[in-house]
Amino acid sequence: MRARTLTLQTEIAEDGVLRLEVPWDLPPGPAEVSLVVLPEALDAGGPPYPSLRGVWAGKMPDIDVDAELREMDREWRDQLEP
Repeated sequence: MRARTLTLQTEIAEDGVLRLEVPWDLPPGPAEVSLVVLPEALDAGGPPYPSLRGVWAGKMPDIDVDAELREMDREWRDQLEP
């Protein structure tokens, strides 16, 4: 089958899932799909991938990044001073 360009209207669900209904004349089986999100869809507000909200919760160490950077800076300065 040769490549076809389809323009479909759909709606992204609150959970970030995109469901598409393709025309009946497309054969079943593997397909490579390209997705282009038009600017008006991006202006709707909210996070671009709401389904990923909280995915890292509890998986990253709870550290004070600013304190760690200050400590690294102090260590580097100590090594550079004669």
